[in-house]
Amino acid sequence: MFENDIFKFFTLLLLEIILGIDNVIFISLAVIKVPDSLRNKVRYIGLALALIMRLIALQTASILLSLNKPVIFLAQLHLSPNNLFMIFGGVFLIYHSICEILDDISKKAHDKNLHNLRSNPYLIILQIILIDLVFSIDSILTAIGITYNIFIIQLVFIISIILTILFSKHIIEAITKYSNIKTIAVMFVLILGIILVLDGIHIKISHNYLYFTFIFSILVEIINIIKKSSNSLIQ
Repeated sequence: MFENDIFKFFTLLLLEIILGIDNVIFISLAVIKVPDSLRNKVRYIGLALALIMRLIALQTASILLSLNKPVIFLAQLHLSPNNLFMIFGGVFLIYHSICEILDDISKKAHDKNLHNLRSNPYLIILQIILIDLVFSIDSILTAIGITYNIFIIQLVFIISIILTILFSKHIIEAITKYSNIKTIAVMFVLILGIILVLDGIHIKISHNYLYFTFIFSILVEIINIIKKSSNSLIQ
């Protein structure tokens, strides 16, 4: 029994790390909007509150399982609360990404008010909590499908949040230093939002293609950065 629980624990942890990549990238993009002095505090508070929300949601697992029952019927399209969550989360990610792209393209004065609004630490914390909640619904349902041991699931969630805090710090530093990496990350979140909306209306697209494209793009950019560094040293 103990060996079986250990196996389930590491299986869940591996799944959380892989599925948490989306969350880490979104959090990194959101947090770079706040001043340097507040970034760590915003990350810690946002993720701590997100963890509390996850644990509360886990305790109401029976309610989450019922979220898969359709409540809206549109011709051949049957939407459950879970589908609506995914559509809402996807639309939010698309909106957020488009705003990021517009901010990068145009730095005009009339955009400053919008920029300042999104850089409000409290709004960033709220964004982190909401998006983590959207992503965590599938995580919780997957976890319950693997084990009914609530302690194991709670432990995995706590460890995954700690890893998110650690990884997001390094991603924030890379995004801040290299603008092209930020652009790749923004496009990743934009496409992820589209996939979530499609998933919400029962059009399934594998995330593997998105991960492969993202990793490939990052590797190309890293090679370019190394080449530029080498050329500057030679000169």
